Amino acid sequence: MSRYKFTDPSLPIYEIYIEDDDSTGIRFISLVESPATESIGIAFDKDQDVMSFKKLEEQKIAGYFMVPDKLIYRNDEEKGDYYVKFSAETIKQMMMRFNKYNNNKSINVDHTDSMAPGFIAENWICESEFYDKSKLYGFDPIVGGWFGVVKIEDSKFWKEKVKGEGRYSFSIEGLMNQRPATYSKQDFNKMVDELSDEELISLLKSLK
Repeated sequence: MSRYKFTDPSLPIYEIYIEDDDSTGIRFISLVESPATESIGIAFDKDQDVMSFKKLEEQKIAGYFMVPDKLIYRNDEEKGDYYVKFSAETIKQMMMRFNKYNNNKSINVDHTDSMAPGFIAENWICESEFYDKSKLYGFDPIVGGWFGVVKIEDSKFWKEKVKGEGRYSFSIEGLMNQRPATYSKQDFNKMVDELSDEELISLLKSLK
């Protein structure tokens, strides 16, 4: 499925960004069932194979925190229906700031005040579609994506909230700015190339 999926091509698109000299940025990684990125995480038990030569310790969740250029549907009273997206550059900027301020324990549940008993054991920006470490966890690398591994330290929370209720994916939370998105010709051509036949037909019909 294309990361540029157009449910409604007529809706406006806004780009999320942060500033280096203000309080914007990501404050929490949230454990959720249905992530906006549509990139579903994977929960690993003790001795569960990721690949034949790779085993993980128990109670870990691996997956993408953020994916570049994915259109995420939003609705509010001011703008109505619209999409937001994050560029690869903004994702890297957000990751750097998140790690700079030692936020590796800032993990909540479903964007609430309930904190998860765990920490971010690993996180990085994917830089290669061929050699990225995310492959060891069973994922197709997404260049520019922010990948992470969360370790849950409480076995009861793991059994009840993670595995029992299916919270093994990630969402982000914080203060962010947004502006109307603009595409270069190269960006637009790439977006069209990644659309399915059905999505392309829908886009063309909307432009008539």
